[in-house]
Amino acid sequence: MCFLPIISTNSQSLAFSYNVGDPAPAAQTLAVAAQGGGVVPFTIAAAVTGDVQWLQIDTTSGSTPASVQVSLVNLDMLAPGVYLGSITVTSPLSNTTQSIAVQLTVTTSPL
Repeated sequence: MCFLPIISTNSQSLAFSYNVGDPAPAAQTLAVAAQGGGVVPFTIAAAVTGDVQWLQIDTTSGSTPASVQVSLVNLDMLAPGVYLGSITVTSPLSNTTQSIAVQLTVTTSPL
């Protein structure tokens, strides 16, 4: 019997908060692994709702185990509000896809 590897991540969701005019929040690390260990190739992609691509990952592919840095860009183009995105991890050798929800809350300081 042959078992397909299962890709897993250390988080099912990520949340960022940004106050207009402040420095961008620190990047967060997403760990990608194969359950049971081993080396499994994967691809990873980031997507957002809306017109501004504010979500960035530092790689588009790799092999497990791996750490992917998730950071924010183009914050000066966003109005205050809540923005939603996702990160999808897939592998040609796996029968699973991991989807990580990402939420960005943009606020302004009162005058």
